[in-house]
Amino acid sequence: MENYKNFFTSSEEDNEFKLPFLYGTHYSSPAYVTFFLSRSHPLYNLRLQNGNFGPADRLFQSMKLSWETVWNPGTEVMELIPEFFSGDGNFLVNTRNLYLGKLQSGKNVENVILPKWANVK
Repeated sequence: MENYKNFFTSSEEDNEFKLPFLYGTHYSSPAYVTFFLSRSHPLYNLRLQNGNFGPADRLFQSMKLSWETVWNPGTEVMELIPEFFSGDGNFLVNTRNLYLGKLQSGKNVENVILPKWANVK
C-alpha cells in the first residue's frame, strides 16, 4: 500500500493527472514464464539467458522461496502460469536430468521443492 501512496502524483504545471499504481513494472514477461518452465522447456530459458540457465540461486527451486520473493518486499510481480492450474505438474520435475547448476549451499538444483501439503501426480 505504501507504493500506492508514494506513486500518487499530480502536476498543476501541465494540468496532468496521473493515477496511482502498485507496481512500476509490467506484470508479465518472457523471463517469468521461462523461470517456471526451465525444466520442461529448457530451450526457452537457454535462449533468453544466452545459452545457459543463469545463476543457480536465481532459478525456480522452491515454491516457498518464490512466494517469499513476491511477498517480501513485494517488488517482484511474477504471475502464475497456466501449468499451475492444469496438467500433471511435470514442469516442476527435472525429468530430463538437466544440470541446472549448484546453489551457494553446494546443493544441485533438481526438482522444485513443494510444500508438504502439495502433491504432484
